[in-house]
This record gives sequence, structure tokens and C-alpha cells, in this order.
Amino acid sequence: MQWIEIKRDKYGFTTDECMSEMYAMLPIAVLHKGLYALELVCKDNWSDAVSDLFGKTYLTHYCTLPQLPIMEDEV
Repeated sequence: MQWIEIKRDKYGFTTDECMSEMYAMLPIAVLHKGLYALELVCKDNWSDAVSDLFGKTYLTHYCTLPQLPIMEDEV
């Protein structure tokens, strides 16, 4: 697992390029620096996560998560 820094502009906001990169890599885990906690982000909760990712500088890094196979009994 490799952590990737969330790129921010001079005002502390996540760059559009970085947001696009994160979306393309979903699902991801986002590191909350102050709490040493993770936030899991997928397409289902991306719209809720965008406001947190965009302006909160304590969210510092992200990494990709493997896709789990769908079990036949879950379909």
C-alpha cells in the first residue's frame, strides 16, 4: 500500500487535478493526520466526501484499496 499526498493550492484547497486522480482510483482510504484515522471513500459516498477533501488540510494522504469480488449470494 502506497500513500499519495493530496495536492493543494496555495490557499489549502485540493487541486482539481488531484480530485480527478482520486476519483479515478476509487475506492480509496483517506488519512486524517490529526486523529491517525482513515476515511473510506467510494463512488457511493464520493459526493459527501468532496467537501471534506476539498478544504480540510488535515486530510493529507490517500491510497487505493483493492476491489473485493462480489459474492454470488449477494447479487
